[in-house]
Amino acid sequence: MFKQGIVLLSVCLAIFLAFTGCRHRKDDISTPPPPPPPLPVNDNYLVKTISLNGIVKDSLVYANGRISEQWQFSSSYYYCYKFSYDINDRLILSICSSNSGISIKDSLKWSADKVLSYVTFSAGGVIQHYDTTLFKMDESRRLTGYFFKDTTNVPSPKVNDFWEGAFKGNNLVSSFWRRKNGNFSNDEIFTLEYGRLGNPLAKYLRNNPLSALAMLGNYGPFMLSDYNMTKMKSPNGESTISADATNFPGTENILTQTIREGNNTKTITYSYVPKP
Repeated sequence: MFKQGIVLLSVCLAIFLAFTGCRHRKDDISTPPPPPPPLPVNDNYLVKTISLNGIVKDSLVYANGRISEQWQFSSSYYYCYKFSYDINDRLILSICSSNSGISIKDSLKWSADKVLSYVTFSAGGVIQHYDTTLFKMDESRRLTGYFFKDTTNVPSPKVNDFWEGAFKGNNLVSSFWRRKNGNFSNDEIFTLEYGRLGNPLAKYLRNNPLSALAMLGNYGPFMLSDYNMTKMKSPNGESTISADATNFPGTENILTQTIREGNNTKTITYSYVPKP
């Protein structure tokens, strides 16, 4: 019986090789054209605001080809981050003020593939505590990792955050996020797919891990990519998130991304201003 199986396998293999050989010769005569490349990002415009379901959440100010200020809005508070860069366009200082009375200072030290941020938290002008945040960057200075360990003396549950992503070409294709709050731990793992509309914001996040992390946390890991996300899915298939995009008139840049997960839908909208 075992020998008969080998004979049958050999026959099937011979047929397969003959078939593939014929197909290869046919392909040599007429090779189908490659798929069209992604559309270019229109670099004549800057992302001014980002809204979630019609409510502005982020507003950006630019100077010297970099994000100089980032304003973030919640239902009751705003946070204004002012950024300083070194001669290599790398973020080295962030000063955050808020109408809540909280201020945050980040001093960043760069090495080959990592950035260490020394964080000072103050309230009412009085320093409350210090922390450190570790960022991992690739050779293009794109954010690929983040780690934060809560070292406050507040008795509430400690929060530890860890995120790691991987790029393929222009886009982030995998994302792993682990958040531990006290004894509770939650993991989010996704692979991502993309379309052809451009995200001109991505290039301005490459030297600024704080803005990159804010976009990642507020909207999703696809914000770090050069093109529009079409699908995010978990490896076990339990969760699939799909997205549709529209373009900003007169360009091939993203105007809106409508993201669907089950019965839940959210829309991210960009507004633009001409580059000076």
